[in-house]
Amino acid sequence: MSREDIRKNAEKAQDEIDLILNQEEITYPFLRDHLRRFVQIQYHLSPLDLEETDDLDKLTLISLSKALHVSRELIADYEAGQNCEGATSATVKRSLLLMKIQKALSVELSLQELMGIDTLEDVVHAIWAHLRVPGEVSRR
Repeated sequence: MSREDIRKNAEKAQDEIDLILNQEEITYPFLRDHLRRFVQIQYHLSPLDLEETDDLDKLTLISLSKALHVSRELIADYEAGQNCEGATSATVKRSLLLMKIQKALSVELSLQELMGIDTLEDVVHAIWAHLRVPGEVSRR
């Protein structure tokens, strides 16, 4: 991927964040659609990848696999024995994604909220709780 491609992807990802931030009355489906698109762009995923799984760890491995041009299994096998602290490229990439989303949307998730995130839907749900208008209950 060229430097120009990286720049264009960053702009596309920012466009998704801007759509969320500039939406006057945000709905849960709107937030879900644009956060999913943001992750798709950030992780260089295809729509098919997102249809295959909603699991954030699996999506992170797919993203790494594409970037490194090696199988997901090889990445998982390689990183499994690399260090005893459990920090892998996938866990770092996942953490950076969650930090980027929080920063872009000016949201601060608690450690408890972050620990409860396993899927993209979990991300949307956690962010929604911080963005919605007080008293608003509907998620649909």
